[in-house]
This record gives sequence, structure tokens and C-alpha cells, in this order.
Amino acid sequence: MRDMKTNLIELKSVGSLLDPNTGTIYPQYSGTDEPDLSCPIELSEDEVALDWWDSLSSDDYDTIKILGWT
Repeated sequence: MRDMKTNLIELKSVGSLLDPNTGTIYPQYSGTDEPDLSCPIELSEDEVALDWWDSLSSDDYDTIKILGWT
């Protein structure tokens, strides 16, 4: 099994990690860089709440946009 954590991109403004290949968002455990793999949210399925998008910084939004997930 591949080490998933090494492929994740941190979205600091929302305390989340993004899998750039699948568009899956994982919350980070507080105070760590570890993903909570039990709570995936799919960008491609529009599962992300509006307040998450509102909290996303412009830099983090640009990261998601460059990867083609907006």
C-alpha cells in the first residue's frame, strides 16, 4: 500500500489535507499534520459545506483550482 500521507497537500486555512489525484479532502487532527482518514469529503461530489469554502484562503483556493477541482 502506498503512503497516502506523502501525496496529500495541506490546506492550512481550513485545517484539511487534499488528495490531488482524487479530490478527496481529509480533516487534520488538531495540532498535527495527520489526516483523519475516517472522514473523507469529496470535492467532485459537492460534499463540501459552504462555510468550508468561505473559510478557504485565496492561496488554498488557487491550489485547488490549479489542480482542476473547482
